[in-house]
Amino acid sequence: MKVCLMKLCRLLCSALSLPLHVMQVIGYKRLFPLLAYNVTFSYNDKMHKVKRELFRNVAKFADADGTLRLLEIGCGSGANFKFYPHGCTVMCTDPNPHFEKYLRMSMDANQHLTYDKFICVSGEDMRGVPDGSADVVVCTLVLCSVNNVQQVLQEARRVLRTGGAFYFLEHVVSDSSSWTYFLQYVFEPLWCYLGDGCTITRATWKDIECWIISFSLGQSHRRRHNYSLRQGSGCGCCADLVRLHFSSCTCVKQQSKNYNRKNKSFACTSICCPSGVWAY
Repeated sequence: MKVCLMKLCRLLCSALSLPLHVMQVIGYKRLFPLLAYNVTFSYNDKMHKVKRELFRNVAKFADADGTLRLLEIGCGSGANFKFYPHGCTVMCTDPNPHFEKYLRMSMDANQHLTYDKFICVSGEDMRGVPDGSADVVVCTLVLCSVNNVQQVLQEARRVLRTGGAFYFLEHVVSDSSSWTYFLQYVFEPLWCYLGDGCTITRATWKDIECWIISFSLGQSHRRRHNYSLRQGSGCGCCADLVRLHFSSCTCVKQQSKNYNRKNKSFACTSICCPSGVWAY
């Protein structure tokens, strides 16, 4: 009965999203950056502690001369800029060219950074970014909306220098028996338009785990956070659609013995941070 109700509700939601499909055809991508820019402020307030902890050690990946080159994949309007260390040189990529206006506004508000350039490309094909040119690659709330997660991760590894780090934060699908999953499944057709292609039923941790294992990188820690934007936000039911956040830390040449295959999680005991840091 629950499954039938879920499918019926999803069908109704799909019908309600038809006007947004028309808007997308006639130029919705111009409106999404404005929406994202305004949502950034409230989202950063809710995720401030999480992001501050995630990016706390970015500066340690600077070169010997102190230069830190950071590439952000799917930069959007620059929501992460305030968390980057002083003097960091930031290169940005995003497939939506209309973000550049708001990106520059964010750069003007974060004078502690050096703005390199904006490249309008998808994360799957960043041929404009040279191999090994970045000390740090950042990818937050992006893998939910790309067409090929593995290709984006391959590109991230390509542009990272040896000894660099990959930082990520992703919302993921909930357990299929939960009511959170019910909401995710029902509202996904609508959310896809509101989120510029965001898929809220994607098990992103599986892609990242396969990517890490494929390179035999050693220790890997992963956890899923039940962090709810609903807490004190008053944002309504849509807040739950991005409730579960995926977290991971990976270090080279160490063997993890804390992996729980049954629960699909790692017990974070060392350099655990609220999202993911992969250094190689």
